Amino acid sequence: MKSFITTLFITILTVSELFAQEKNQSYLDVALAGGSSFSPAISYNKLWAVSKNTKFKIGTGLRLTALFGSNLDYITAPARLTSGQTSPQ
Repeated sequence: MKSFITTLFITILTVSELFAQEKNQSYLDVALAGGSSFSPAISYNKLWAVSKNTKFKIGTGLRLTALFGSNLDYITAPARLTSGQTSPQ
């Protein structure tokens, strides 16, 4: 599994370098994470070149992420840090 992930990562880097010189870029990204829970994500990004040499770009993006699992423990900040009160409100 490690060799598959490494090969996939190198392939993505190589393909992204092929498009590095384009003036305007847009791309779609899909990600999966697993373990005791499952988290899929999809994002769309668009970049615009600011100067003629295309080394500096400004971009926007949209990302959708979800988390699926059972018996999950959530951790939050202590009440004294979030509301300033330690008793129930």
